[in-house]
Amino acid sequence: MFSISLCVVLALVLVSGTVCSFKKVVRQNTDAVNHSSDVIAKNTQAVDSSTTGMTLRVPALKGVQELEQPMRQVAALDPTLRSVAALDQPMSRVAALDPSMRALAKYTNTLDGAGWNRAQPRGHRVARRPHAARRRPAYQYG
Repeated sequence: MFSISLCVVLALVLVSGTVCSFKKVVRQNTDAVNHSSDVIAKNTQAVDSSTTGMTLRVPALKGVQELEQPMRQVAALDPTLRSVAALDQPMSRVAALDPSMRALAKYTNTLDGAGWNRAQPRGHRVARRPHAARRRPAYQYG
């Protein structure tokens, strides 16, 4: 009988140890589930926040989409703008003529004051008018 009692006591000890161990496992699993639920709640909140942010961006994205046609029109100006850019050197050369053109204008005004008439063939001298009757030329450079 002693051996049966011993077996029963050992069985009870094993069962009670297993029950305590089982309670510990259930508690750990419950904690893990609760932690997972907290993480899921935070992720849901992040998704809601992201969705709200995207909803607010929809009008801006529509505005960008409306810019497509004007941007294509600007892009179509590329050949024209390249042609204008190609005029840089010729226009710089014309601008470099400024001092020469100003000197020529002064020289021409001097010739007009001396009685040279531009309407006549080159080198043809017109009779001088008296000083009071001289008029200034209608054009002047600069």
